[in-house]
Amino acid sequence: MTCLELLSGDVPYSEIRQDLSVLQAIDKGGLPNRPRTDATLDGLSESVWLLLRRCWQIEPKSRPPISVVKAALQRIRGGDFNWFLIICVAI
Repeated sequence: MTCLELLSGDVPYSEIRQDLSVLQAIDKGGLPNRPRTDATLDGLSESVWLLLRRCWQIEPKSRPPISVVKAALQRIRGGDFNWFLIICVAI
């Protein structure tokens, strides 16, 4: 979720105003909505959005291993992905 916040400039679930409602959405398996801002200009392309959603799967075994994330980012961002990977994995 940190990567989404970095790319969009807004917190996940920002459309939900009450903290309890956010917790209920998460408990029901709800994922954040794709931001409707200029996030695409900052790197939140369709490919990155789909990768983030794969990483947020509730079941850990359904999430891609870091080697798959790294390869996907290399394809998406070319050689300019290390900053993104370091920030998103470190947090």
